[in-house]
Amino acid sequence: MVDVKKIILFTLLFTIISCGGQEDDVISSTENSSSSGTEESSSSDTEESSSSGTEESSDTTTTQESTFQTSTIGLTEDSYFDPFTKYIEVQNLRIFITPEVSDKFAIQVSKIYELMLGNNNLIDESLRNGYFETLSNEYVFQRVGYSGPDYYEEKTGKNFDEALNPHPFNGPYRDNSTDYIWETPTANTDEKIGEVVEHLLHTVTNIALTYTYPEWNWMNSNSEIYKATMEAIENNVFDVSDYQRILDRGDDEGYYSIITQEFMFWVIVVEWGLAEIYELPSNEFNASTPAEIESKLPLAHELYKEFIEKIFTPPSINELRSIINN
Repeated sequence: MVDVKKIILFTLLFTIISCGGQEDDVISSTENSSSSGTEESSSSDTEESSSSGTEESSDTTTTQESTFQTSTIGLTEDSYFDPFTKYIEVQNLRIFITPEVSDKFAIQVSKIYELMLGNNNLIDESLRNGYFETLSNEYVFQRVGYSGPDYYEEKTGKNFDEALNPHPFNGPYRDNSTDYIWETPTANTDEKIGEVVEHLLHTVTNIALTYTYPEWNWMNSNSEIYKATMEAIENNVFDVSDYQRILDRGDDEGYYSIITQEFMFWVIVVEWGLAEIYELPSNEFNASTPAEIESKLPLAHELYKEFIEKIFTPPSINELRSIINN
């Protein structure tokens, strides 16, 4: 039986580097996944709840209309969880924040996550509650840092793992996180959105859903997420060549962890109508509409319909821009 926490720890170390966006030896496709076009201002304050903006399949008769408005989210300062001196608890997810990160950005991260969990007429409360229970019982957490690994290495003169401990020194939060969300002051609105949504989804799919539902257990070659990823590779929709070096050094488990994580992130943002934020199609993922996901990647589309659609609410681009710009 594979040690889940051991593999997640590897994924954490790898994705810190691959998503940091600062180092020369990072995996280019991963760091580029948060890039976007020019900054666009929000057209108005948060609009009335709207549909996700995703293209519905022809046989869909229901819509995913959000009835959610973000609440006032409090931030707690607590040195007990050093090196993360601040945290926000939102929808059962603990978000740890380093002291360099602005309170404004930390709250924006939490509001985007909360937005993703708005209510709509497709939510299955049983599935959502199972997800919430895993977040609490397994001490799943998200980390938010400043700029990227280089910032901490230059600040301390140490390598990244020594400069910033990967988990709080105290308390039960240890292995169950993936990568950081980085606050980059020079990033434009859409780049910030891309950074936040991508890495929240990594935490959702690679850890929380993996622990909750066997269909998401990427370590099992019979799981739905594994088969959906293989279908995408075989259909030339998902290019994994940038991750080949992990497999070449004999780390099969690390390889499948990374490619399933990245694949489902791409699928979800396309299904949510956020392809514009990530400038899709791209070399790594060449689908950009929900209709393409349904036609080219039926297994992934079904996985999305069975779980993501019933647990989460698609955030609209206008809602996301409003959070970042206010």
